[in-house]
Amino acid sequence: MAKKLTINAVAMGNLKHRKKQYIALVLGVVLAMIFSSGVPFFLSCSRASKEEIRTRRMGRQELVLTDAQNIDMEGMEAEGLLEGTPGYIHILSYAWTETQKKGTAVGWLDDRAEEVYYPQVLEGRMPEQTGEIAVERNALMRLGLEQTQLGETITLQEVAANEGEYLSQQQEKTYTLVGILDNRKSNYEQIDVRELHQADEVPAAFVSDQEQVALGGKESLIALVSLHERDEAAYSRFFSYVDNENQIETYADSFNSTNLYRKVGNSVTLVTSLSFLMALLSCFGIANAFASNLKERKKQIGMLRAVGATRRQIIQVFGREAVLIALICTPISVIVSYFGVKLFADGMGDYFVFLPSLPVLLGGAAFSFVVVVLAALISLLMMSRVSPMQAIRDTELMRKMKNKKVRSQPVFQMDRLLAKRKMMFLRGRQVAVSLMLALTTVILFVAVGKSIQWVEDFHNIQSLSDYEVTLNGWILDGNAFENRLEKNDTMPETQRQEALLLPEVEQVSGVQRANINLLISGEYPEYLTLNQYAGWDASRFLNVIWEESKHLDVTPENLHEVMQAEPDPGYAEVRQWGGYQEELFASAIYAKSEDLMEKLKSSVIEGTIDLEKLNAGEEIILNAPTKIGYYYKPVSNGYSMGLLDLSEEHIKEMNPVEKEHYQKDLLAEAECPYKVGDTLTLSMLIRGADGQPIRQDRTVRVGAIIHAVDDCDRYDDNAMCLYTTVGGMERFSKEIGYTKLYLNMSREVTPELDMEMLSALEAVFPGKVVFSDYTWKEQSLASFQTETMTSCALILVLCMVSISLVNNSISAQIREGKRTIGTLRALGATKRDIVRSYVRQILYMTLLGVLIGIVCYSVCSFVWFRIFGESIGKFVLWPAPILFAVIFGICYCNLLLQVKKVSRQSIVENIREL
Repeated sequence: MAKKLTINAVAMGNLKHRKKQYIALVLGVVLAMIFSSGVPFFLSCSRASKEEIRTRRMGRQELVLTDAQNIDMEGMEAEGLLEGTPGYIHILSYAWTETQKKGTAVGWLDDRAEEVYYPQVLEGRMPEQTGEIAVERNALMRLGLEQTQLGETITLQEVAANEGEYLSQQQEKTYTLVGILDNRKSNYEQIDVRELHQADEVPAAFVSDQEQVALGGKESLIALVSLHERDEAAYSRFFSYVDNENQIETYADSFNSTNLYRKVGNSVTLVTSLSFLMALLSCFGIANAFASNLKERKKQIGMLRAVGATRRQIIQVFGREAVLIALICTPISVIVSYFGVKLFADGMGDYFVFLPSLPVLLGGAAFSFVVVVLAALISLLMMSRVSPMQAIRDTELMRKMKNKKVRSQPVFQMDRLLAKRKMMFLRGRQVAVSLMLALTTVILFVAVGKSIQWVEDFHNIQSLSDYEVTLNGWILDGNAFENRLEKNDTMPETQRQEALLLPEVEQVSGVQRANINLLISGEYPEYLTLNQYAGWDASRFLNVIWEESKHLDVTPENLHEVMQAEPDPGYAEVRQWGGYQEELFASAIYAKSEDLMEKLKSSVIEGTIDLEKLNAGEEIILNAPTKIGYYYKPVSNGYSMGLLDLSEEHIKEMNPVEKEHYQKDLLAEAECPYKVGDTLTLSMLIRGADGQPIRQDRTVRVGAIIHAVDDCDRYDDNAMCLYTTVGGMERFSKEIGYTKLYLNMSREVTPELDMEMLSALEAVFPGKVVFSDYTWKEQSLASFQTETMTSCALILVLCMVSISLVNNSISAQIREGKRTIGTLRALGATKRDIVRSYVRQILYMTLLGVLIGIVCYSVCSFVWFRIFGESIGKFVLWPAPILFAVIFGICYCNLLLQVKKVSRQSIVENIREL
């Protein structure tokens, strides 16, 4: 021979003469390595992106401590509570303009503060000399200076700082505008803090460190810090130095103005989890492919062992094949993984930062390489244990025939008997394939159900307005029977008009909310009584006390006795104070702009919405399920109670699993006693500035009944509430303000216009939460695309793995069973008979897997709903026949090709395996 027979020569010879068999294997290896090498790189980018979002929006610090001059910062440093050195913002004054009384604090950043506060300069630069100033974009609009250009002078009215307070003496000062900064203070105002004055103390205008506080004043300090530890003991020591009212938490989860951080986190978690799963499944498919490949070459292994090859040499021969395949695939997978993560980052928008990390990527590639080699070695180690005689003579089959006690039959249907024997001998392998198909079926159902939910949510989000303005925090003060307007920080009509005057704003719609009482002269309806049981602060009866609730035995028979055991003294006081002789049912009335009222028409189940009569205060709209149920059940730390919607419109949308869980804890049911045309007596009770009641009663007609309104304006426990127009609300009181405003633009929103509008709205509505639905839509679109692509990729990988398992199983049988096929052909079996025997096996594995998947999915959905009270997406079973048809169709085509390949050889060649 020209060449010396070596391990490398044998390995290269195998690769050279089995090219076709390795094509599918190489594709599977590349797929697995793409996912496994991309996951750590993706995680690295996501972590950097989430931190970059927080830094841009909130700064690098974790806490902003106001009035830091009164805090023992040195003591906290000495105790080791702080991570790194604190940065300080030095407050010099509070400034405003003659046209705008609402202003901002003015200060300067020391070197450490500038590093952690991380001001984002949009135009120009930070101040460097006396008389220069840089102002946040939002603050310029608040000061009425939005038209000021860089280099122009601005004149401010100022009062000097004096250690947390300001002097009364006012002075005028002129600065040169040298920089426009991205909003930071307004972001702090969007945090759901207890009091807004903390954020108001943060400056939105910065000068150089050469500026001095005015004579007679003294600087105030704001400290920017991060904690070294975040456990309970560290927090306890921290609060011994700092009052809770002197801190602003700037953690990412505290920032709620755009939910960017959370949105990225959710997408990252989803995609990462699915990527890990796809990587594992791909590796499983590779291991199976290697196992099938080695089983086919069992005789070759036996011959090598027979001529003296050791187990170690066998492992080296076939191991080098696996290593060579992995080395060929590694560069391809690394490149695809790199651009895949970059494509995902680009699709997520500007808030996702693509930060390539070569060590992480190479580490992921190395990890993938090791996984692929190990997947091959597992099968190789098992196969190398087979003795030469067992491999050559296939004694394993003889042993199985003996153990299974297979009996010869004089007359038989060849295809059926052959399929039955194969399923008997290879039951373990085929059951494993069926279990993989079952997993594929379950994940397919979940992915399709989730995708349907995503589509519905996406369409709902796309129908939103361009911007929303809402109150920061809870809007109610006092009990639910009255309204305290002097403490209700709602938005007046003047602010709505001001927003309407902003450039590019086409429409501003609003929602108002007020407490209102339904007066009951006769018998108190059961429907309202159940509503009372579910209310926390709007009941005639005392709610069940939390500590005692675990010991109460509430049944349908004693429900009223337990719940009405003690009357609420506050209810009696309200009736006496308001001068009521009737019983009261506290509810809420929502007033919507007419364009929003038009959208309610699709929810009408009885009657019509007449805007003219609503404006005149003659009619109202009743939002109430036609039937409700009350549930009460003790839980580990108290009790759970509430109302369930039992209306036909709601129940028919549920699957059987949800229906069973939905009604299992019901104690009482009641139907709505009100119909269209009924008259209701409503009473709005207002506590005046002098503490005296202002009562306005009106008798109205129910003009329409609506159901299942997706109304995020609601803050109520009751199942029933009322709707009217803004004009109709004025019939009760003209002092009711807006709780939410919706803004629509006259042209398509762009990122540039979005930035301008956010600044303008935050200036018009200081202390309110300004939400960009445009940003939310863009994020939702990117998230929807990502989730859809990931789900499709997951389903594709699962289907490919499942198809690969079935094909490998059948192909291995055909390649291993050439002698059997040749013998059957010699006995007169046709190609059709042989194909039909394998078709039966494919049907068995596929049907068994799909049926197990359907059962598992149904059980999992039921258990999930029982535990968590919500479904895993939409409950769907229709993808099952599609999955079955796809897998069976592809596997059937592969079967025909394999049988055709074997049938090309003569019967003698099949038998002798020449």
